[in-house]
Amino acid sequence: MPKHTTYHVRNAEGRLKAKHHRIDRSDGRKQIWWERPDGSKGLNGTPLADLPLYGSELVGDCHEDDLIVMVEGEKARDALEAAGIPAVATVTGASGTPGPEALEVLRDRRVCLWPDSDDPGRGHMERIAERLDGVAAEVLVYTWHESPEKGADGADHPAIKSKNPKAVDRLLTDLEGAPGGKLRGPRVTRLVSLHWQHRLHQSLANCQLRPPFPVDALPVATRSFIREAAAAIGCPPEMIAVPLLGTS
Repeated sequence: MPKHTTYHVRNAEGRLKAKHHRIDRSDGRKQIWWERPDGSKGLNGTPLADLPLYGSELVGDCHEDDLIVMVEGEKARDALEAAGIPAVATVTGASGTPGPEALEVLRDRRVCLWPDSDDPGRGHMERIAERLDGVAAEVLVYTWHESPEKGADGADHPAIKSKNPKAVDRLLTDLEGAPGGKLRGPRVTRLVSLHWQHRLHQSLANCQLRPPFPVDALPVATRSFIREAAAAIGCPPEMIAVPLLGTS
């Protein structure tokens, strides 16, 4: 018997903006269509990029330090949410990209992008990563290396399917550790926004004045590294030096 699912796409304030209908048939075929809030078919010319992210209305319920996972499609998002992982989903399809207004709900949030395991899915999240730079506080990209097949998404992950608490905890650890991976090519996929750097500078400016860190007391090679690294990311030298000394 065909399974009919209706996804309600709401904005951050909870206002219904569109309904996305999906019918899955036993032979693998599916039928998908959009509907406006008044029940009329179609979107009346509204671009998919202008629709909110699916799950936008729940972002405000998350703690500001929570990691919010973004996946492609409503089904994957609902699966993650059912397993206890805060998530939103794009509704544009892999060929599209959510617009600035849709992504605004993630301002100052920590975000982990989980692409489908195919080239269109990776390209989709790569474009979103670029658009989130300067919006999100942090952008990570998770790669599911053991993905069983091309095109698999978050809903197919064993931890998500089983909802086993220990397996979900391990997955959360993997998601938190996602920075340092790559989508493809040389692009680094951990993006710390300029907005977040600005907030860091403001916090440092409000700190009580203290004597400068004695960089000159360090070996020549070490002091050069510290100064260059601090200048590159715009932070005080002690933020580089102290962790460095702790590992030496």
